Amino acid sequence: MDITKSTKIYMKKKGWNQEQLAEHLGISPAAVSTMLRRGSCNSDTILKLANVFGVKASAFIKKGES
Repeated sequence: MDITKSTKIYMKKKGWNQEQLAEHLGISPAAVSTMLRRGSCNSDTILKLANVFGVKASAFIKKGES
């Protein structure tokens, strides 16, 4: 599971930068940066990411595996 890849793909589709994603998630830009650098996050954050991007969590995760 590559959260960084999934997130960057969906950010590009939306035309968002890290600051915009942070705003939509309700977290700090630093937290987004840390998540992307680590390439992982907890299951609650995966659900939030999927919701923000308008996809199912399984689709979000799968996008990073392709």
